[in-house]
Amino acid sequence: MGPMATEIYTVRCWNCLNDFEAVEAVWCSCDPKHPTKLCPFCLSCFCPADDGYKEAFWNGAPASLKDEVSMLERSVDRLGDILIRNEKLKTPQLLDALQEQEKSGGLLGEILIDKGWVTQADIDAALHHQGYQPLVDTQGIEVAPGTASTTTASEILEHLLGLAARKGASDIHLEPVETELTIKLRIDGLFYRIKPLKRSALVPMLSRIVELFNLDSDHPEIAQRGRAQLDLDGNDYDLLVQTLPTRIGTSVTIKLVDRRFFLKNFTALGLSPPDQMYLVRSLDASSGLIMLTSPPYNGSMTTSYSLMDQVAKSERRVVSIERSIQWDVPYVNQIEVNRDKGVDFASALRSVAAYKPDVVFLLELNDRVTANLACQLATNLLVISTFPAFGAAESIFRFLELGVPASLLSRSLALVMNQRLVRRICPQCRDDGVQPDPAKMGHYGIAEDEARKLRVYTGKGCSECNLLGYKRRRGLFELIVIDDAFRERLTGQPTLADIESAAQNAGMETLRERCLKDVSSGVTSLDEFLRWRM
Repeated sequence: MGPMATEIYTVRCWNCLNDFEAVEAVWCSCDPKHPTKLCPFCLSCFCPADDGYKEAFWNGAPASLKDEVSMLERSVDRLGDILIRNEKLKTPQLLDALQEQEKSGGLLGEILIDKGWVTQADIDAALHHQGYQPLVDTQGIEVAPGTASTTTASEILEHLLGLAARKGASDIHLEPVETELTIKLRIDGLFYRIKPLKRSALVPMLSRIVELFNLDSDHPEIAQRGRAQLDLDGNDYDLLVQTLPTRIGTSVTIKLVDRRFFLKNFTALGLSPPDQMYLVRSLDASSGLIMLTSPPYNGSMTTSYSLMDQVAKSERRVVSIERSIQWDVPYVNQIEVNRDKGVDFASALRSVAAYKPDVVFLLELNDRVTANLACQLATNLLVISTFPAFGAAESIFRFLELGVPASLLSRSLALVMNQRLVRRICPQCRDDGVQPDPAKMGHYGIAEDEARKLRVYTGKGCSECNLLGYKRRRGLFELIVIDDAFRERLTGQPTLADIESAAQNAGMETLRERCLKDVSSGVTSLDEFLRWRM
């Protein structure tokens, strides 16, 4: 819309904290006179942000952005405002039409109809009243039920759970603020806000949640966890709830686990055939340490349970030590730690050693004692651990930082597998792709020779993907297969750069390289590549 932007103005989203390029980002349609920019990652504008954020944004904004807002503010024709509020027009379309109106002097309504953005019926309706339509999902169900006094807490919760299932959400977050009860869905790793409930809905909602998840109603002042099983949208779900009492009320997180998709085979996880070969070889070994790492909310827990399910079928004695059991795996002895009762990961690991299992899953590892115990056990049996890290090389370096002797780690380590989940472009509404400007790609750390090989695709948004342009996520994996040369490199107290260099010399394909391949093939978008700063 309008003249081609040449400036680069990178800002950090107030909502999801990802950096995005604001000049080319889309204007929101909240307030036609004072719009803000939509973050391409979480699709949130910064209209709800605090005044400090807005002031900082506009203080640093280039003249082109300020000129566009000035044009919208100067417009005396309320037709565009009403069409936007009626959700018949987008702010970028109005801005483009106003620019044409300044040049031609024509009527705004005629320009919009000529461009095919609205119909005469839309114009007629806008001129008669200024309406508001509630946000709906693609099945036509209102997102925020329960504004009517006759709607019960049970009906509201039932609707939210059903909505989350239809949209493929992994979590529902209910967070009280001073005046309302905010609702957020986590879909493919990003939060989406929906219409809040009145603050008065909190108490009846909590009562229904306590009942559904069999929580302790006599002690609402303490954090609690619970689980339930429900049929949602015709499919079986495991639901895990976590309550967190705060100064202004209890926050609630409900995790949804779709039984159809939780446990995956290696192909469904996203592993390439060579990666599968390396992983199977490591899993079949009688000893060794396998690291499964990722940033938070990037699937390492799903991968751990999927591997647990595979290993349990091999008739070996398998024990899993977990902070919170999210899935009951047949033939696995699962232990839930409880610090209040004096059972932490280190003490549980010592107890497990006496049980003499063949395989131990350690689904959290973040202290020196546990890390050393895990490495010691891995010299005699198979240990599979998970912890947060942004790369395979960083995973090894973090173990060394925890205080594990390099000689011990080099003897025990068998495989490091770091993963990232990127959103898949919806195949139903994916465009034909464009060749990016190589010069501009330099701003994102993509060299010109790389950019010339790229083709960039986006999802337009359709009923199949709930208008998001993305549908589900794909796993990207970065593997370091430990050989004798790599073990020797580890014993010399290497730096992170040393480990990365040794891994790439050994043939490791980086997450960055794999993500760029998926961008070019139309599996994911350039925005996903940039979001993870690969």
